[in-house]
Amino acid sequence: MSGLIILTGVFVTAFISGVFGMAGGLILMGILALVLPVSAAMVVHGVVQSVSNGWRAILHARWKNFVLGLFTPS
Repeated sequence: MSGLIILTGVFVTAFISGVFGMAGGLILMGILALVLPVSAAMVVHGVVQSVSNGWRAILHARWKNFVLGLFTPS
C-alpha cells in the first residue's frame, strides 16, 4: 500500500513541478516522510530526483540534436 502512495505521489508531484516549475520536490518529501522513516525518505527522494533529472538531460540532448540537425547546413 505504501508503494502505491509513493508512486502516486511521485507522479502527482512531477505534474505539479511540470506545471508550476517548483514545489514538487518539497511536496514529495512531505509525502515520503509521512510514509517512510526519514532516512529512507531521503534516500528515495534522492533516487527519484536523480532519475528525473537524468531523464530530463537525455530528453534535452535528444531535442537539441534534433533542432541542430534541422538547421545545420548540409
